[in-house]
Amino acid sequence: MDVPVEVRDIVARAATFESVGNNAGAQAGYLDAMQRLGQRASVFRGTLYINLGTNAQDAGWLDDAATFFRRSIELLEGERGEAHLQCAHAHFNLAHLLLHTDDPAAPAHAAEASKRYHANPFASPVDRANAAMLSVLCSLFILNQGEERTLRAAWEELSTVNAPELNRQLLKNFLLNWLGFNRRAHLGDFPDVQRAVRHWLGNLSFEGPVAELLQS
Repeated sequence: MDVPVEVRDIVARAATFESVGNNAGAQAGYLDAMQRLGQRASVFRGTLYINLGTNAQDAGWLDDAATFFRRSIELLEGERGEAHLQCAHAHFNLAHLLLHTDDPAAPAHAAEASKRYHANPFASPVDRANAAMLSVLCSLFILNQGEERTLRAAWEELSTVNAPELNRQLLKNFLLNWLGFNRRAHLGDFPDVQRAVRHWLGNLSFEGPVAELLQS
């Protein structure tokens, strides 16, 4: 069904509140739009739940954010077209959130996001690269599993996109592990890895351990 104009206007105002940091106002607006829709327009509501989740995450309401992302997945699961891509976003956002709390559900959501991004022709290379990094980090930190094959595959994927477009937090943690692994396992080739990463990063710089690994 077509979403009523007044509902779209409410969502637009809520997005404006979110953009200026008025998270409470944004959440109230999104929930108002949701209430007006009732049980109609499940795909649109599923996308609204993603908005609610990212807004709650920005505000630090992490339990609410996880609930909103899960509700989005419930509504978008099994849908096609744009909904399929939005469901990938919901899985990605939930996995990223759960990674910070060492939640054992994080790897499954990261894997599902990656699978959906790679299956969807409209997913961007940046989305696919971010999901590849997230999957590796979930495996390392939640499952305590890290294989050279998966690290290398993620590096090959993300190195095809512009570094500044990637999620900076994920990129920092991935590089810390990619560079650290190569220094431990392939010390003789490590200078070549450093040069490749520095060339790819261009003017994008990091401080702390990543900078030290790039310069050592």
